[in-house]
Amino acid sequence: MEILLVDDDEPSLSSLARFLRSEGHRVDSHKSPASALGVCQHRRFDLLVSDYHLPGMDGLSLIRAVRGLQPRIGTILYSGLHSADTLQQAHNQGVDTVLGKPLRIRDLLAAIQNLPPVAPGPGPASLAANTRPDELSP
Repeated sequence: MEILLVDDDEPSLSSLARFLRSEGHRVDSHKSPASALGVCQHRRFDLLVSDYHLPGMDGLSLIRAVRGLQPRIGTILYSGLHSADTLQQAHNQGVDTVLGKPLRIRDLLAAIQNLPPVAPGPGPASLAANTRPDELSP
């Protein structure tokens, strides 16, 4: 799977990228949303995994911008501090999974394995969210 990973915390970014690569995924990691958006203009990804708190743009805004370029991309958002309002926004925006911090590797793997299938073909496809705000734990 082609994964775009975004986190402004270098140690977290490095360890997550290393782990995902060890699981057989191809990972392009970025510390800034602007850098991630730039690469999305030239390269297709299957999944965006992003922290919520980022410099210059929050994770939900990043997901919205990336989906403008790649409508069929799967999305996983994680955050240490999220409110019910943020969770509702994520649900309304069709984020596939929201995870809390500290990020547990088994939860990330389960989220990746449970991503909804993407319809084949070159055209855009809507992704259905697989979580509801009342199912999410802080």
